[in-house]
Amino acid sequence: MTLARTTAHWPRRSTARSIPFEDYCAPAPGGAPPMEWTYEKPSIGFVLSGWFEYENQGARALVGPGALVLGNAGERFTVRHRDARGNRRLVVTLDQAIIDEVASAAELGPRFSTMVIPPGRCSTYACGLIRSVSRGNDNMLLLLARAALSASRDDPASPCSSSDRSRVRHVIGYIEANFDQPCSLDSMARVAGVSRYHLVRIFRTAVGVTPNRYLSNVRLRAAAELLTTSKAPIAEIIYCTGFNDISYFYASFRETFRCTPRMWRLRA
Repeated sequence: MTLARTTAHWPRRSTARSIPFEDYCAPAPGGAPPMEWTYEKPSIGFVLSGWFEYENQGARALVGPGALVLGNAGERFTVRHRDARGNRRLVVTLDQAIIDEVASAAELGPRFSTMVIPPGRCSTYACGLIRSVSRGNDNMLLLLARAALSASRDDPASPCSSSDRSRVRHVIGYIEANFDQPCSLDSMARVAGVSRYHLVRIFRTAVGVTPNRYLSNVRLRAAAELLTTSKAPIAEIIYCTGFNDISYFYASFRETFRCTPRMWRLRA
């Protein structure tokens, strides 16, 4: 496959916005060669859907839903689609001055040290911050920058067969559509057409976490969004996002979003 060399920048310079946020939908190229892009500014993207191979500065990773993709200014990258439907990402770009300010205050390096953060607490937290930025909350840019700069070098998803990836994709679609329901491991295995043991194995290989951990992340993302976009009581939000244990929800929320649900609602 031939790489189309280009001097194009990311994000596209024609994009005008007061807040550096974009809900970016990338259709599959339909046989066209992958294009090389250059990050104009530091970029943080949360993957909502789609699978793609992300290559940045010679390092390569398979990226899927729930992951966080990072890029430093001046870095070249390519995206090779592994999903006929393309992918959808929530993307925030930051001025290097913000990165430098946060890095200095937190005694961190002024560049992202890893290119992909698999689905987990860090990426879920970042998604909540990105959603707040999309609503015009500039204060969350600083927290988002710090989260990305301090992100650990977790191993990204491992290669898996196209058939297993298809099974996992169906399970992810099932989780995203039914997270407010029980969504037992048995039901997810039936969607995949494999045993529970086999599902856990291929899901962890493809995504980086277990199906139940991914389900919890989706529920937490939904709860964080409802806390800031609705006036519903917290107890109501807990149950309508699929949690049936209040203590578990509060513990998981604090561990992921680094504050209580009430504090998140007040500041996000």
